[in-house]
This record gives sequence, C-alpha cells and structure tokens, in this order.
Amino acid sequence: SIDTSLKTNSDFLRRAIEANPSVLHYYSDETKANHQDLVFKAIEKNIWHVSFVVGNAWNDPANRGVLLRACIKGLRRRHNSASTLLSVRAISKVVRIVFEHLRSLSREDALRAVSEDGECIQYISPEYKEDNEIMRAAITEYGAAIRFASTEIRDDMSMALVAVSNFGSALEFVS
Repeated sequence: SIDTSLKTNSDFLRRAIEANPSVLHYYSDETKANHQDLVFKAIEKNIWHVSFVVGNAWNDPANRGVLLRACIKGLRRRHNSASTLLSVRAISKVVRIVFEHLRSLSREDALRAVSEDGECIQYISPEYKEDNEIMRAAITEYGAAIRFASTEIRDDMSMALVAVSNFGSALEFVS
C-alpha cells in the first residue's frame, strides 16, 4: 500500500507515472484532474491510459490539442493483442473526438493539419475541400487526397500532376 503522504506528493506522482503509467489507476479523479499533464504523458506511452482522462478535459479547448497529440502518439506505439482489445473503447472515443475536432478546425489549422497528414482531408469541413491552397497542401502530402477534392480541383491540370507525381494511382481520381 502506498503511504498517503507519498500519494499526494507531486514529485512522487510524476516519478511514479513516468516509471509506470498504470499507477494512475490508484489515484482519485480529483488528483488526475489536477495533474492532467501527467495523464497526457501516460496516454503517450499507451493509448489504453486514455481511460484515465476525467472531467471536462475532452471538452476544454486548451487541452484538446494536447490530448489529441497524446492519443495519436499512444496509438502509434505497438501493443500486444490483449492491450489492444482493452483499448477498443478508449480508441473509439478518441476517434470520435478527433473527427469532431477536425470538422471544426479553422482554415489555418486545417491547412496545417493537411500539410502534416494529407489523408485527414477526408474528415475536415467540406468547404475546405474546395479551397485550392488546402487541397494543394493535402495532395502534395498525400496524392490520393485528390479523390476528396471538388470536381473543379480534380479538373485542374497542375493539381492532377501533383497528385499523380506523389501517388501514381491518383490518376484514377482525376477528371
């Protein structure tokens, strides 16, 4: 059993979570809410730890970006089948939140998102699929993104060439 004075010590909490994020299971929701940065670090180590997110962390715009990045890092880590099965509910919640977030991005954030991962163009607001700059960034990063573009953009020779040069099979999606 952990001494209660240690359980409330922030330095101990930080070190314990760095050593083994599963210790979050033994902490109160109040402690987790007060140390969200540590919860986010735990998620980066293993997506399963997303279940430790409490309160309004999902809805707080200040936390959402950090939380989503932590989830993405956690998803990228390799897991055995047991931990993957345990995290199915957590992953479905993350996916829902990510999609809602992508649909509500500002133009600047959408441009940044597709520049880093062109495939996410399929989830952003439909109005951005008609935006030449955003679509060019998406197609440059992921040629097959042209399939989500408006007809006008798919008809554009320069866009089609960018798409085909990055992904030969993109020819299937150009007009």
